[in-house]
Amino acid sequence: IKEQNLSYQMSDTLQPLIFNLFPYNGSMGKEEKDLFDFALLNVLYELFQSSCFTIESILEYKDYNWIAILKWNQTPDTPLLEELCSSFIQKANPYLKCDVCCNIGLYDKLNNVGNVLKQSLCMDEEITRCRNQTFLVEAYLYQNKTGYTPPDLASLEELLNQNQFIIFLEEVTKYLKVMLNNRTLETSVLSLFRLEVVQLVYSFLNLKGIRSHKLYSGKTNDRLFMHSLDSIEDMEEYLEYLVTTAMKYRDFAAQPKSVAEEIKQYIHANYGDDLTRNDLAEIVYLNPDYLARIFKRETGVSLGSYIIQVRIAAAKHLLETTNMSVYTVASKVGYNNYSYFSKLFKQEVGLPPNEYKKEQHYNPAH
Repeated sequence: IKEQNLSYQMSDTLQPLIFNLFPYNGSMGKEEKDLFDFALLNVLYELFQSSCFTIESILEYKDYNWIAILKWNQTPDTPLLEELCSSFIQKANPYLKCDVCCNIGLYDKLNNVGNVLKQSLCMDEEITRCRNQTFLVEAYLYQNKTGYTPPDLASLEELLNQNQFIIFLEEVTKYLKVMLNNRTLETSVLSLFRLEVVQLVYSFLNLKGIRSHKLYSGKTNDRLFMHSLDSIEDMEEYLEYLVTTAMKYRDFAAQPKSVAEEIKQYIHANYGDDLTRNDLAEIVYLNPDYLARIFKRETGVSLGSYIIQVRIAAAKHLLETTNMSVYTVASKVGYNNYSYFSKLFKQEVGLPPNEYKKEQHYNPAH
């Protein structure tokens, strides 16, 4: 301190505050983020003006997570900080258009500020946040920590089997609230809870022939899953997405006519592509064997036979209405092996494709 000519004394009392911000519109572009940061700093410096302390520094240590260092001019006053944090939350919601979680760290002399910062950052990583609330590091350090007690998984599984999705969602949300009220909801506990709920839903869907890992492979799922440990509200949003997606798709998969119709439409639009049973199953997130069974039950023909029928019908149309060579037509309708195409065409039409083409050109009105 002396060498750098800094205006600090070893007896100075410092205290960190951490602010976790949750913008309503999600991630921002650089220009929008710069404006947001500027407005945020204005609000913080305006609200945290006091004769009791000075703000020594405010910096962003990771996206939307800020830390402020206060230097007290008197005995530290935690109730005052709680009141200021409450005012900040109330102003941030409408003015900055974001939710906020405030963490009030321990205070200590300058020579121990490193440990104080470490404790605050450690708590910030470990606790499950509730938006628009203030947490105290002191309360966290001295609370009784208990291990993870899972919910009644058998009862939750039974609710899924009975298609009671709404009640299932209500029960898992209620369990979250109970753990939070008991102060046992650390991030590690929340992660275990998420794992068990996801496994329940995935197992239920897999038993119904639905490929859950495909159903939930998308940007929406990835984004919600990634942020689900950020706060209780984020976890609730992810669980709602998880359950409502399962509910909607279970209803769709339970209607074989809808599934068969979607597959038929896809085949008609993509008959020129390499269509396999696995490819088609991925379109509707179903197990290939299960899809094959319900398709044949609803249409009376197998998937393979239906693809052949659609392709040969398309080939006939091209042979009748264009001057394409038979080889080109074969490729257009999804067959790179001409001999195989010719064999299938003759089976379906009664003539080889080259003879069919000649006949159509000799008898155009036929």
